[in-house]
Amino acid sequence: MSAAEPGAGARQSDHRTVTRTARILEMVSADPGALRLADISERLGAPRSSAHVLIRGLVSVGYLVESDGRYSIGYSLGELVRPSELGLTEMLQPRLEKIRDLTGETVTLGLFAGEYVVYTTCAQSKHSVRYVPELRSRRPLLPTSIGKLLLATWPEDRLRRYVLAQESGDAEADLATVAVVRAEGRAFNRGETLSSVTAVARPCRVDGRQIGGISVGGPSERVLPRLDEVDRVLSEVIGE
Repeated sequence: MSAAEPGAGARQSDHRTVTRTARILEMVSADPGALRLADISERLGAPRSSAHVLIRGLVSVGYLVESDGRYSIGYSLGELVRPSELGLTEMLQPRLEKIRDLTGETVTLGLFAGEYVVYTTCAQSKHSVRYVPELRSRRPLLPTSIGKLLLATWPEDRLRRYVLAQESGDAEADLATVAVVRAEGRAFNRGETLSSVTAVARPCRVDGRQIGGISVGGPSERVLPRLDEVDRVLSEVIGE
């Protein structure tokens, strides 16, 4: 028996994990919202415990989403790993541009990806001094305005665990902020990420499901005096 064989076995095990993960995504894509853990385990030919570990990992990064024990492909998957053909972000781009033209500020689409937000596209302000978001990278939920929208959908116990794990220095203030977001259906970021930038975000829904948010942000000296007006335009265009 050669010394290389243990390594070969490890590679085979790694390949099996990748293969099973790919199969899960393919199965769920073929039957969106239909498959439970038991269904996936049976079709995969794997123990429930093994399937559950893979599914939990896919949910944690936003490639799968769970609703009532059934799984669907996360919208962020198609935006993070896809060719350049027309997708969700391109279809929403005209709406982002309309909000930009009416407010004069940068408008950003952010999709939920597990416990992160991914900014997938934006309509940049035409002002020489403007907010320019970093696209297609994972961002923490706090203190982003779109991230707060996701936190507002979580049950209280999960929300508290997440906020405490962030060690922001004032967990109770963060929880109170999310409570206001939940009540008002909108979220603000007043200089929390960048001290000179203010933003407001509203939920973005597809087929009735909240998949992310749309935010309007710009220099605080321009946005703060018009924050109510900017939010009204954002709400009206999203609701069209």
